[in-house]
Amino acid sequence: MQIHAAHGYLLGQFLTPHTNRRTDEYGGPLERRARLLLEVMDAIRARHGDDYPVLVKMNSTDDLPLRHGATTDELVRVARWLQDAGANAIEISRGHYESWPGMVQGNYRGFLRASVSVGLLMHSSRVRKLALAAMAPVAERVAERLRPPQEGFNLPYARRFTEALDVPVIAVGGFHTRAGMENALASGSVDAVSAARAFIADPHLYRNLTGEPTPGHPVCGYCNGCIARFSGSRIDCYNDEIRGKREVMLALTRSPQDK
Repeated sequence: MQIHAAHGYLLGQFLTPHTNRRTDEYGGPLERRARLLLEVMDAIRARHGDDYPVLVKMNSTDDLPLRHGATTDELVRVARWLQDAGANAIEISRGHYESWPGMVQGNYRGFLRASVSVGLLMHSSRVRKLALAAMAPVAERVAERLRPPQEGFNLPYARRFTEALDVPVIAVGGFHTRAGMENALASGSVDAVSAARAFIADPHLYRNLTGEPTPGHPVCGYCNGCIARFSGSRIDCYNDEIRGKREVMLALTRSPQDK
């Protein structure tokens, strides 16, 4: 089971001072902001016992410039508390839903326009849509400069957790090549890596990285088209060239009974 406490979702909101402005026992000092997450962890252990595997996904940084985000030092402390409460592994990510483009480094050409038309922002007011469309060309270029594509962009943060914890630490963040994954593990920064966008582009990613790859197999280009359309359209690769390679690969590898 994975407990998702990253990216500004509910449990992550409690950890982040910018979104947790409560004045009761669940707000204020870090110990109170972490209370709900630790109570969830305790409840799972009480229900399923100590042998039930539980992984917690959390931020390594909220990446909220000019706002009061949780610091890496604070989040490392929370990870220690989770370890003491029985977490079997910690997966490290980054970013709050307000910290775009910090969460998903990559290419952003067309990101805002797609998000407004068929993605997360499609239900925004007309005024907001017009404003976003007008600022899109500049904002997307700035985003590409601030957060360019980079394999393993969370590794420097993940190392802080690896050094502080006894349980395995997993890092997500742009992994899509065997070399990148092996280098991350060999560096000692993490115990394992995970991937998301790379699997959308290539559902046979594991097979293509560990065995004989399918000729011409698709490789994620991190256009972020899948992220731009999040919650408004189905999860898919929206790069025509990469999606075409994926369909060819799937046709070549489809078993006879599936044809």
